[in-house]
Amino acid sequence: MIEISVLTDEVHHVGDTPELFIQADEDVTGYETCVWKIEKPSGVQIQVDGTVTVEATGISKIRALTTDFDGAGIYRIHAYFTFPGSFGFHTVLWEHEVYPLYT
Repeated sequence: MIEISVLTDEVHHVGDTPELFIQADEDVTGYETCVWKIEKPSGVQIQVDGTVTVEATGISKIRALTTDFDGAGIYRIHAYFTFPGSFGFHTVLWEHEVYPLYT
């Protein structure tokens, strides 16, 4: 089982380009797929490829740089993995609020 750490607690505004990341307590480089699934406040669902790196401690970091925070509201986000030739699974759902940009 993969234990997932919190993505980020940073405050983001419309137009920000955040780096999303999670940490897993095992090496996930052998998985076939690692993507971020994001539902925007508008209900539109998108998918962003994740990049996996493994630290010397064995902790995997799954990162994505996204410019898709293009509207204020709650974004529902989770990572999705598939095993080679097998089933897939989602991490715990994370909700992140993006605030309006005031000028």
